Amino acid sequence: MVNILKLRLHILAIPILISSCASPPDEIATAYVSPLQYQNYDCEQISIERANVERQVNDLYSNLKSKAETDQWQMGLGVILLWPLLFTLEGGDGVAANEYSLMKGQYKALQTASVQKKCGFQFPSTLSDTIK
Repeated sequence: MVNILKLRLHILAIPILISSCASPPDEIATAYVSPLQYQNYDCEQISIERANVERQVNDLYSNLKSKAETDQWQMGLGVILLWPLLFTLEGGDGVAANEYSLMKGQYKALQTASVQKKCGFQFPSTLSDTIK
C-alpha cells in the first residue's frame, strides 16, 4: 500500500517538474512593444538599433537554448536513473527569457517603424532568420 502511494506521488510529481524546465527560445512569446518609441528615429538610427537588437537576441537565444538543453538533459537523466536529480532543475524561464521576449517585441516595433518611415531596407521574414 505504501509503495503504491509513493509510486503515485512520483508519477504526479513528474509533470510538475517537467513544466518547471526552461522553455526553448523558439517557444517564448513576443512581448508587445509600441513602435511609437521609434517615431523620432530616422532610417539610419532604426538600422543601428536593429543591429543592436539582433546582437542581443543572438546572445540571449544561445544562452536560453543552452539552458533549455541542459534542463532537458537533466530531466532525461533524472527520469531514467536518478529521480532526485529532478529537484536540481532551476525551473522556469527567468529574467533572460523575459528580456528575450522584450527584444523580440522591440524588433517587431523596429520593423513597423521602418515601414512607416518608408526606409526601404528589408527585415528577414522572421526574427529567427537573423539568429546565427
